[in-house]
Amino acid sequence: MAEEFVNGHSSFCASIIKNEINSKKSNDINELVPLTKNASFSWVDHAATNFNNEALKIALKFGFSENLVNSIMRLSIDKHNHITSSYEDLNSEMGMILPIIDINNFNVKIDPLMILIKKNLILTIQATKNIYLKQLHVYAESIIKKTKKEELVTLMLIRIIAKNNRFNFEQVSEIEETSDKISHELIDNTASRKILGIKIYHMKHALIKYLSGLWSITKVLSALDLGDAELLSDDPKTLEGLALQLKNVHSQISLAEDLSNVLASGLAVLQSIYNNQLQVINNRMTYLMGVLTIIGTALLVPNTIATILSQTNIFLFNPSDTGWYLSFLVIVTALATIVSWWWIKKIGLFPNNPEEK
Repeated sequence: MAEEFVNGHSSFCASIIKNEINSKKSNDINELVPLTKNASFSWVDHAATNFNNEALKIALKFGFSENLVNSIMRLSIDKHNHITSSYEDLNSEMGMILPIIDINNFNVKIDPLMILIKKNLILTIQATKNIYLKQLHVYAESIIKKTKKEELVTLMLIRIIAKNNRFNFEQVSEIEETSDKISHELIDNTASRKILGIKIYHMKHALIKYLSGLWSITKVLSALDLGDAELLSDDPKTLEGLALQLKNVHSQISLAEDLSNVLASGLAVLQSIYNNQLQVINNRMTYLMGVLTIIGTALLVPNTIATILSQTNIFLFNPSDTGWYLSFLVIVTALATIVSWWWIKKIGLFPNNPEEK
């Protein structure tokens, strides 16, 4: 939460005032505004409890235009009302929103990271409890001290983007761990197809949202990588940092797409398991039908003969006929069984065993 930002503070500012580097933490963002007025460079970071309500108000305090903030906030919402990226350059000021991706099990939460830039000032506003920029607060003074003043805005922006990328990249490990568990379940023939199917669906859905967030980041980085922004350095060596971040995102996308292919293979294996289970059940039913047919035929033929012989006056039996009569019924039963078995086997309705194929 915002109150737990850094040692109980929701806002942070690092600035250069009269060649002196200062940093300050506060729960009141208004206390940091004067520090940026006479500074040759400032970076202000704020954790918003309610991003939608606070972002514009805070941006206006630091001199950014309402038009810029409303524009990037509007562009950062896609047609499905999900957070995506946005970028706007008005020459004298520029802004962007990058997605912060947080994955817990299969629940993907995407929060916005707003970055506003004007001459000698960077303002970041984040709406998440995962305050991953916290480390930059610790090293902010050191980074400022080691960087040329004319490159400060660009290099600090690169460090912020790199931190956001690193946090996002770490989230895929959550999917990988779960994927490994599901892979173990796939090799279990007794695993429930229904449960596995639900798990793979949720994992696939989480991966799609993750990839969507990464692709949206590439749009912003591609625009920055061109080096056309007036407020950023056009030094090729400095811009290499942006190119590197863009390359890293593409590499992560490739990794996530490979994982997606693995999931697709898992679905194919799951379907194969299901088909095999159906085949086994079908073979067992066929086997049972064959057995019942043989038994039925074996009993029907002698029963019919016995009925005919006993109900007519053509054949008159006495006790001395019992032996050959019973022998005759046994032979007829055996022949009926053998013929039934041969016929069922010949037309292919009787597999060799219930697990055939």
